[in-house]
Amino acid sequence: MDASELDKLAEVADTVATEHESMGAALQDELAQGVALLDAVVTRIKRALPALASRVVQRETTTWHGQETHTEELCFGWRGLLVSGWGSPKRDHPQDNRGCYEGGGVWLASDGRWYLVTYDGTWSRWQGGEGEQWVAGADELTTAQAIERAGSAEVILGAIATALQSHVSKRDKATARATRAAERLAALRTLF
Repeated sequence: MDASELDKLAEVADTVATEHESMGAALQDELAQGVALLDAVVTRIKRALPALASRVVQRETTTWHGQETHTEELCFGWRGLLVSGWGSPKRDHPQDNRGCYEGGGVWLASDGRWYLVTYDGTWSRWQGGEGEQWVAGADELTTAQAIERAGSAEVILGAIATALQSHVSKRDKATARATRAAERLAALRTLF
């Protein structure tokens, strides 16, 4: 390789390095904008989060008693909305007779904190002595970490928007049902 070829190679390397630095800066800016947007959205919808949140199971154990099973659950002390990933563990090889549970998901807690919930355990199709059990661990995340785990802020925003839209129609019906029940109870109370 002569000097001119080395100079061309060095120029290409400089171009690649500059492009890489530009890409890194753009990705950091995208993440910063996503964090700012999600923080603003969570602040704005914080009053609605308890209505969107559900129990998050921390541990489940299933044991065999003859031909029947008994399952016990323990939940975390917080409620949340799944915004990315799996809301429960998945079997590693579902076609087998036994295996491991795995998986995880990003949750937005009803108080506005972010969590990564991961699952670990074993399962079996064999009746009798073998049972199934899994446990979940929850690690608190920053908004930036939640975005990185979910893949993008848009994924999380889409899950929040879907939950809000779904909840509106359900709550209208539940509110009407509760109002009718309260009216019936008030009418019955006048009889006594």
